[in-house]
Amino acid sequence: MDVDALIEELAGEGRVDAVGRFTLDREKAREKTRKFQLAEPLKYLLELVQAAVGQGATRVDVRVDTDDMWLAFDGPGFAPEDLAQLYDALLSPQASLEVRRCLAVGLNSALAREPRWVRVETGPRALVLRPGQPDELEPLDPPVAGGRIHVKDRFSPAQVVEFFKNLFGAPPEVAVLREGCRHAEVAV
Repeated sequence: MDVDALIEELAGEGRVDAVGRFTLDREKAREKTRKFQLAEPLKYLLELVQAAVGQGATRVDVRVDTDDMWLAFDGPGFAPEDLAQLYDALLSPQASLEVRRCLAVGLNSALAREPRWVRVETGPRALVLRPGQPDELEPLDPPVAGGRIHVKDRFSPAQVVEFFKNLFGAPPEVAVLREGCRHAEVAV
């Protein structure tokens, strides 16, 4: 049975007492949604680009090295509630939350790769995400125009191999961005 049919059936058995929305316990929602992963892990970059463009970015800059990914964008950035209520968007059907949903999917997918940390800076706030630890919301002074996202990977022997591969070619993130953003209406 789909959700709409269930709601309709339940509504027929009762009466509407109030209309509103529910909120989630942040830590429980975080635990549940961290299990979500994209089929292709590096496509988290495309979700983050889509979130930035959805917020009004006209330019998205991405830099990648062996153990870091930096994404910076112009525009209004994300509102403090976008960071504070990040996980609500993953479980809500509201179209108005689509940008927040892209941000949440991108960040969760980045975390599924087990980095040291992910840091999102936008406006007056920073959100720091670490695998296995509670999220941290911090004030920024001065506030950041647009936004910046930094994914810091853990050191591994595979990074040494990746470093030498990248001496003779582009990192795999570049291929994902070239393919996924080739028709983008903004500069990436």
